Amino acid sequence: MAVEGEWAISAPHVQPAQKGFDGLLVQLSASTEAMWSVVISEDKATSHSRNTVMSEVGPDFERCERGLRDAELTNEVTTLLKAHQPNDIDSLIGQINWKERRRYRVSITITGEHDGNEGRSRLFEGYDGVVARGFGWPTRDSLLPDGNVDVTGCQADFIELPAGHFQFSHSCGGTFAIEASWFENLYDGPIF
Repeated sequence: MAVEGEWAISAPHVQPAQKGFDGLLVQLSASTEAMWSVVISEDKATSHSRNTVMSEVGPDFERCERGLRDAELTNEVTTLLKAHQPNDIDSLIGQINWKERRRYRVSITITGEHDGNEGRSRLFEGYDGVVARGFGWPTRDSLLPDGNVDVTGCQADFIELPAGHFQFSHSCGGTFAIEASWFENLYDGPIF
């Protein structure tokens, strides 16, 4: 991944019937002061891929979006973060509840009917409605070339420059800000 930072990754389940998230990845800023994303993963081995996506994976992710698994998510992320010894673990834990930080990943066995782009489209047809929150960019490299996004400003933090924010607007009328540290390695000149 092009974005610098640290990843906290949960150990995979070793027992198929074990409860909890199949996988959990937490992406932290290089300073471990900010949480960029929490990736909730479901891994399924099945001969009924479409049915499993729609009847198991989709509803499970929807429960995450509705906050019904927040206590479980908080517990597992706290355990992962302790290994990285961040300065303010409470602040990071608070960021879990920012739904725009959550990402979802499905890994599932497929048959020939779901091979290729058209087959995968059929497999996940209707899935977009499960976790629909508008636009998002999982990496800096996916954000920067987006022609619908403009940089509209910068809010400096004169004590810790990478903690400042760049402000953006999207063609849909939405606005958002991203911590300057996300772009820090793009510039190697003097910093004022």
